[in-house]
Order: sequence, then C-alpha cells, then structure tokens
Amino acid sequence: MDKFGTFVLGALLLSFSAYATPALLTYQGRIIKSDGSPLEYPSVSFIFQITDPSGACVVYQEQVDGYDMTHSKGIFDTAIGSGSRSFPATGVFTVLDSLRNGVSLSCQGGSTVTLPLHAGRLLRVSFWDGRGWRLISPDSEIRTVPYAGFSTGFTGLLSGDVSGPQTLTSVDKIKGVPVDLTGNSVGKVLSFDGSKFVPATLATGTTGTVTSVTGGTGLVGGTITTSGTLSVDVGTTTGKILQVATGNKLPIIDGSNLTNLDASHLTTGSLPSSSLPAFSGDVTSSAGSSILTLSTVPISKGGTGATSRANALNNLLPDQTGNSGLFLQTNGTDASWVATPNTGIASLTGDVTASGPGASTATIATDAVNSAKILDGTIGVVDLNFASTMTANSGVVVRNGTQFFNKTCSNNEILVWNTSNGWSCSALPSAGGSGTVTSVTAGTGLDGGSITTSGTISIAAGGVNTTEIANGAVTGAKLETVGGLTAGTYGSASAVPNITVDTKGRVTSISTQSINTLPTASTSSGKFLKSDGTNWSGADVRFSDIKNSMGASAFNIGVCNANQTVKWSALTDMFECQNIASLDAAAITTGTIAAGRLPASATLWQDGGSSRIYYSAGNVGIGTSTASTPLDVNGAAAVNSSFEGVSAYTNTGASYTIPDTSVNIRRLTLSSATSAIRLPAMTSPPGKMYSLTLFVKQDGTGNRALSILTASGDSVKWDSNVAPTIATASGSITILQFIKAADETVWYGSMVWKEN
Repeated sequence: MDKFGTFVLGALLLSFSAYATPALLTYQGRIIKSDGSPLEYPSVSFIFQITDPSGACVVYQEQVDGYDMTHSKGIFDTAIGSGSRSFPATGVFTVLDSLRNGVSLSCQGGSTVTLPLHAGRLLRVSFWDGRGWRLISPDSEIRTVPYAGFSTGFTGLLSGDVSGPQTLTSVDKIKGVPVDLTGNSVGKVLSFDGSKFVPATLATGTTGTVTSVTGGTGLVGGTITTSGTLSVDVGTTTGKILQVATGNKLPIIDGSNLTNLDASHLTTGSLPSSSLPAFSGDVTSSAGSSILTLSTVPISKGGTGATSRANALNNLLPDQTGNSGLFLQTNGTDASWVATPNTGIASLTGDVTASGPGASTATIATDAVNSAKILDGTIGVVDLNFASTMTANSGVVVRNGTQFFNKTCSNNEILVWNTSNGWSCSALPSAGGSGTVTSVTAGTGLDGGSITTSGTISIAAGGVNTTEIANGAVTGAKLETVGGLTAGTYGSASAVPNITVDTKGRVTSISTQSINTLPTASTSSGKFLKSDGTNWSGADVRFSDIKNSMGASAFNIGVCNANQTVKWSALTDMFECQNIASLDAAAITTGTIAAGRLPASATLWQDGGSSRIYYSAGNVGIGTSTASTPLDVNGAAAVNSSFEGVSAYTNTGASYTIPDTSVNIRRLTLSSATSAIRLPAMTSPPGKMYSLTLFVKQDGTGNRALSILTASGDSVKWDSNVAPTIATASGSITILQFIKAADETVWYGSMVWKEN
C-alpha cells in the first residue's frame, strides 16, 4: 500500500455541541500526490480506523465510499461516523463509543483492551485513489476536542456562568453578566437593566400591518377587515370539500371517478355486472359477467366430484373394478369391499339355520316348531296330518272350520261316533270284540303278508339296519362271541400282535409274533448300533464300515501324505489319495496364509487390484515412521498435476465459522448486512503451515460489510496493518488469502484480487 503526504487543514472537528448526542467527527485535509499535483479523483474511498495509543488494537473501523474530489484541489471534508461500519460488526456502537476510557473495548482480531481514563487514541486513515489503497502516514493522534462528546457524562460541580452538579444546574450568569431573579413571576421575561439581567413585564405589542383577510379557494367567510370567521367550504356539489358525516362516513356522492378503492370496505349496495371480476375455482365466470358456471362440486365441499352417476359412485365408494358380488363394509373410518363381512348376518343358527354370504336357503330344524311357537289362529286341514299316533294327557281337542271339538275321556275310554251327538267318550266293551281289519301287508324289513284272515309276519333277513336300531340299544349281552377269538391282551415288549379282519372290517383272529429286544445302551455317548451278524452292540463308525456298491470298503487311502487330499474315483467306486496340485483362492474364507505362500504382487498396496493406492485409517508416512498428516513425505516429492480442495459456496448469515482445515479454498456468500467470518483453530501438526484462500462473494443485494475474526488467542495481521476493502457490487467477488503456522497465533492476511 502506497503512502501519500497529506496537508491537514483541520482534523477531527466535532460536529455537535457539548450537550448534543455524540454522532460524528469531522475530518478535513488535503491530499497531494507524489508529483506535487492534488488528488481530484471522482470516487475516493476512505477507511478510518481508531486504535489504542500503541496502534496495535483497532477498536473502530468504517469505510466511506464515493467521495467526489473533482476540482477540489485535493481538499476533502468528510464525517467519521457517516460511513459503513465494518468493526465492530454487530451491535450499537458509534465512533464516539470508541473514545470511551475505563471500559472494555473489543479489538479487531478477537482480543479486548481497557484503557486508562486519560488515554488518547490514534486515527489511521487509508484512501482509494482509483489505482490502489494509500495509507496516510503517520497516524493522527486524537486529543481533547473529540472528547467533548462525552460531556453529558460529567458528574462533577460546574463553575463559570453555571454552578452546581449536573442534575441541579443553576444559571448564575449569561456571558459573564449576572442574573438576578428577584421579583420573578409568571409571564415575566429577562431584561438587561445595564448591569445585570432582571425579571421584567413584557411590553404590550403594537398594531400590526395586516388590514384584511380574504377567504381563498375552499374557504368562505371573507373579506375580514377587523374580526370574523373563515370556514371550510363543505358540500357535495362541484368544487365543494367533503365533510365526514355522522358515523365517520362520507356523504353519498357519485364515485364513478374514484380509483384504487378497497372493496373490503364496501358494506351495502350492488356492483354492476361489468365491474365483477373473473371467478376461478369451483365456481368460474368471465370478468364483467354475472353468469356463474359450476363444473363439479368437490367431495370436500359436500359434492361428488363428478357429473355422472357412475363417476360419482367411483369417487364416493372404493373402486368397484373386479369387486362384483362383494359386500361394502366400514371399519368406522373407511370403507372397503369384502367377501365376508366382519359384522352383519353371515350365518343363522338355532331353530332356523342358514349360511352366507349372499342368497342362501334357510332350514327349520327338526322338532323346532312346537305349540309355543305357533301363533293363535287357523291351521288349514291340509296342514294337519294324523297319520301318526295322537296322544294327550288331558283330552282330545279337534277343530273344524267353525268350532272346536273338545272332549276329556277317562282311563280306558275310547271315542265313539254317533250321528246325532257326534264324538263321545265310551268305555271299552267288557268282553272285547272283533275288529274290522280286512288285510295286513308286510312293510319294509318284514316278510309274510298279505294277510286277510290270519297269518305270520316275520323280520326279513337284513331287515334291521342301523336306522332301525336306536343308539345305545345294543349291549354287550346282545353280542355273540366272535368265533376264533379268545379274550385277553395281545402284544408285549418282545411280541407284536397279528390281527386278521374280514371284508366288513370285523376282527376274525388275533395272534402274536415274537421280536428281538434292543441291546442295553452303551455307557459311552455317541455310539451307533452295529450288528455282528447275530447281535447288536454300540460301536463307533469307522471308514472301514462305509462300503461301496460292491460291498468293499469305500476308502482305499491307507495313509495319505501331508501334501495329499482325498478324492472320489468313479472308476473304482472308492475314495483315494491324491496330491494337491493347485487350490482356488476363492475357496479360502478364513484363517491366515503365510507370507511365503503369497506372490510378490500380493505385497503391493492397492485397492482391489485396481492399481489405486488406498488407505482408510490413520496417517501414511513415506520415509518416516511417525507420519503426522494423512500423507507425510520425508524427502523430495514429484507431482505431475495438483488440484486444491475447494468447498461449495456457503451463505455466511450474520456470522460464520470456518469449520476446519480440511480444504485450502473456501467459497462464501455474504448474506447479511454485516457478516463476521471466524478463521478456524489451527494448532497441529507442529511445524506445519496452513494456507487458506477465501472467495468472498456479495449476494444479490450487495454492499455487505465483512469483518474477519479468529479463534480465541489468535489475531489477524494485515498487509500494511490495514484491513482491505472488499468489492461491494451485487455478485462481485473478492479473494483474500491467510497463512498461519501451527505453533504461532497470528494469521497473516492480504487481498490478492478484487472484482472491478
């Protein structure tokens, strides 16, 4: 950075009184170039830095851009505090805050400083002359005048024209002239009596020069020459001014010429069709038309979402495709088609039975209909069948179409028909009598008939089957002993029964067959049963026990050597020894292979035979056994091509910390009015340097301010001790570079390129 000589006409002039709120410092001077001519560049930029007395701690920095020095003969006059502050990057902090003593101030770079009450400051000024940044040297010392900005913080006793503490200030003099308030009262003013200021009565005013007032446009009531009233000309006709009526509303007028009205405030009246907007959504219309079109009513608004019955069903019900004959069932939340409903009537049980789903035939169970289940009423004759025997405990009840026949007979009485009296009870004849049966015919299962006078009816052979035999009617006493069988128990631990049955499954004979018992188990586990031709015994399985198809031993191996294995020979139908000629490495899945068994190529360091060097853990050392980095080369290294690692662009926001030193190039987009970027911590490996290049890009808004911070204990030292000014245009890029040694605490920074 070049250095210019500067002729200062007046530096650091306060732009406020002692009682005003501190805001700005005025900095004036003249810039003369090295050839003796004044600087008259049309867009000069200034960087103002306020430091502690040593110049090492920058407590305030701002930049003023676009200062026009055309035809200025090198003279400038600018206000410190009016530019873009870049440090401190956040919070409320004015230029005068940097002049406070006895409080902790942050230094650019991360540290803090607390200066004694009477400490001064240095002002460091750099400017851009169109070709580069120039440093005004030496730094200017800030002395007493700017500190007047802190007069409001004074708490001591005052003297001179005023006296007393700050909170109870008394004005005793005005410009050295005493003030005597004796006789002061409301309405009086201070008046100079020749030696001091005293209370005095305000003199009566004299006649003015206004002789008449005429009402102009919008006013009525003039002309007034002495006294009168001017009023606003209100009304609803041409040229009148509208007056708000009762209810804070304007009177009714023709609003056809009104524009930019808010329709949300219209509460009554009708809009003409030509003023209607176009409607969209479920109901549509054209602009300026009152005709509305309803295409479909969506399901969410109570409709079907369709214009046809079939589509409406498909929209409201689950898809019907492939679900013919199924039931629609709901689980309380949704509906679906099912073959058998979880609820509803799937089957009937009890007196009436049926099974579903779908149409099915219901069946009344046998004996299910009794008198208790028959409703009182008439039963047709065709529904009465007396083919079976009728019994009753108390009497006989018969009904025809009009009346009941009800008779209760005594024991051993019978019903007798009389043509005059109908049915009546009558005792059995005491001597019996002959019947009038004329013929008896043998039915199913009987032989013998027909009998017209007398004869014999017998049970036919096979006439009694399981249908005629009631359950439980056949007892053991009714069964004859089956021939060839003897009662007893058949079968034992040493014999099994032989059972013979006929074609109808009846047992005709039983005998036993003796068997040999198993030998007692061996006391040793893992034994197998082995026969010696006569007996079984527990024995181990040997190769000699395994036979081939010819009955000989299946193993012809004798004693195999250490370098041999066993193979099967289809020719001899035996297992035989053979030398191990080769082994497929793919068959080896476990264990360790001795290094002597491996080829020289096996010791090459590569990734799956792809000739790519690869190591996934730890550090790799070449020429050193104590590698301190992922790749540590002790000696010369030849590189044919080199590429730096680079990160993608990252938005910084108000603050962003570079996470690590994994790459050397970082790309950042400034996305906040002030963006603070903190450099990473870098303390290892010892004896190594780390170079970091930052591509700093303005976002679409542009004019973002940048400050560089460091990890605790570190600091930044810029080229020429001045932080560079970055490009501010939207999308513009500035390239900054930083270098730091692992065993040092200083980042050395510089700007290597700036757009435009």
